[in-house]
Amino acid sequence: MDNLLMRAQLADAEIILFEDLKKTGTYASPHSAFSSGASVVINHVDKLWPRINELCCELGRTFRHAYANLYLTPPESQTAPPHSDDRDVLVLQMHGCKRWRVWARGTCGTTCRPFANEQAGKEEGAPPLDPRALGPAELEVTLEPGAILYIPRGAMHVAQATGTECSLHLTTAVPTADNCWSGYVLHAVAAQCFDERRFRLALPFGPWPATGARRLPGRAMTAPAAAEAAEAAAAEAAAAEEAGASFAPSAALGVWREQSRELWREMHAAVGLAEARAELSTRMRRHRQTQRNLLNALEARLAAREAGASRAPHEPITTLSLWPRTRLRKVVRLELIRPESDRPDDGKRVAQAHPEPSGPGRLAYIHTPPALLRPMKAFEGWPVGHTFELRELPARDAFLRACAARALMGIDVLEVVDGGRAFPSEAKEREAAP
Repeated sequence: MDNLLMRAQLADAEIILFEDLKKTGTYASPHSAFSSGASVVINHVDKLWPRINELCCELGRTFRHAYANLYLTPPESQTAPPHSDDRDVLVLQMHGCKRWRVWARGTCGTTCRPFANEQAGKEEGAPPLDPRALGPAELEVTLEPGAILYIPRGAMHVAQATGTECSLHLTTAVPTADNCWSGYVLHAVAAQCFDERRFRLALPFGPWPATGARRLPGRAMTAPAAAEAAEAAAAEAAAAEEAGASFAPSAALGVWREQSRELWREMHAAVGLAEARAELSTRMRRHRQTQRNLLNALEARLAAREAGASRAPHEPITTLSLWPRTRLRKVVRLELIRPESDRPDDGKRVAQAHPEPSGPGRLAYIHTPPALLRPMKAFEGWPVGHTFELRELPARDAFLRACAARALMGIDVLEVVDGGRAFPSEAKEREAAP
């Protein structure tokens, strides 16, 4: 997970943090957010992870296109409230356990074939849906590592991590909303009609023609021709008014409707099912190619960094992947203190760095959530100069140890001795640095 977050940061991928069932952006890094109890979501992880890229490309052979999002949820936590999606999804449980509840399609007013604006529970600013208001779930199951759950498009669902471990699951999505009839037609019309002037202009400029006025041409006209037709219509309307004829909007509107019907007939004649399918196939093929190209570009950048060809000196330490065997050295004394507050003790502490006058480091501190207290206390007890592997920090899993290490790096109390498998050249540069 630490490696994927490093890749996501280098590729400027979308990382979403969820806290209290809603998105949050109040944390300095995904590691600090997770250690404080927030969920971490990496969207389109298929563009970052070669094995998932291969999986989605293989699924794309059958389903035209597939992509994947990754969800890391702390123990006994829930990422999002009940909601429905405009796509079919396959949930693969990879680590820990998660309890899922799935309701029948049509629950909470959702349709059987929802579009992006018909996804229940995703309205911006709306309060989260209460699962109790949805009635009994059609399916309730706890997924263990290796289990797969299929959730149809439009079905309400919600999930919560169970047990003492965090949950990691992959949601592979098949964008089936693009495969409905209206999606076919809209994509084809956009591709074949919207770039042509007669479809963009649609109807002539100017006021409605008066009753009895000569019918304006059905095809869109140039601006001068439209202005001339409008002037003629206005002149006829004025002449009819002088003669005492009444203006009948319904008759004038009928003229415009007839022109509109002609335009629709022309559009449907230009766009048939074969054209719509061809356009959809072209779009999905572009999606699959982009999926592969972005991953190849990231792999090339990582290879260049590892070879030392394009390492920018200003890049932060967060681009280093902390594998479990990464070796670290303590260079600054650390003290855990209780922050002054009128609120009851919430388990948090402040980690305060005390650099030696002649040594490296700076006076700094961070607020430490309860999940990081054990590794922080262990680090506090080690002497300055102590070298250790990342896995020696006491924590429930490797990613939480990485969270603790990054918190310590953030206050400059340790240095990387050996970067492990990620970027060995970086470790050599650090050792050679004065």
